[in-house]
Amino acid sequence: MDSLKGWLAFEPKSISAQTAPGGPWGFRYIEWTANEDGHFSAESIKRFAAGQHFDYVSEFEVSPEKMGGWKTLKGETIFPLSQYGYTGDDPKFIADDLWQYFPRTNTAASVVLKFDTHWLLVNGGVEKPAYAYALLSKDGRKLALYHCWGE
Repeated sequence: MDSLKGWLAFEPKSISAQTAPGGPWGFRYIEWTANEDGHFSAESIKRFAAGQHFDYVSEFEVSPEKMGGWKTLKGETIFPLSQYGYTGDDPKFIADDLWQYFPRTNTAASVVLKFDTHWLLVNGGVEKPAYAYALLSKDGRKLALYHCWGE
């Protein structure tokens, strides 16, 4: 089983959405939803990630206000990940064609955990790490995993 499919074993009863379309780029999006506060934690995600050969790199907090800028031109809420990697709210990156694969239902204050997957993104002949990102609501009720790789 590859490390991405392995994520389907993490809290499988809590998976509320997922997609993994084919094409020249590889994508994985999985969303988990829980009914109680604290169901998901950064520590449990890091432990599971290590078992999938995802090495923890860093984390940062995002406010609902910051996430408010994470939208397509059509106004759909997304996680800003594309063939350029994580682009945050940098206005020079508009990747609607890829952002559609990274929907976001979480609008609460959150933490983004960054993981080195040891996979690659190749854009214009330039290779760089294809990091995976876990968006965890601070109340521990929502979790989403986003990963883009390939060329």
